Amino acid sequence: MLTTNLKADLIKELGIDQLEPSKQEEVLTAMTEAVLKRLTIRVLEKLPESDRADFEKISQSQDAEKMTNFLKDKIPDFEEIAAQEIADFKKEMTETVNKLIS
Repeated sequence: MLTTNLKADLIKELGIDQLEPSKQEEVLTAMTEAVLKRLTIRVLEKLPESDRADFEKISQSQDAEKMTNFLKDKIPDFEEIAAQEIADFKKEMTETVNKLIS
């Protein structure tokens, strides 16, 4: 989900560029999971009840492309929602890290 550019930005902005690459990846993986949880909550709020069983089946298949296509089809502003969740999470993490190192 996180693009290479976004990963590089996060690594730099959060100051984790000093960590070993394996630790950087560990932090990014945890962040990705957090974003996915937040995004799932937002998606379920917008997804019609009639589509939730299909959503559950597709999410269990762990086919990211199929899931993305399904959500784009069912939720017209899915890409905007995803971008907003990523931006909000990135901002929150940056603020948290800045507070910790201040």
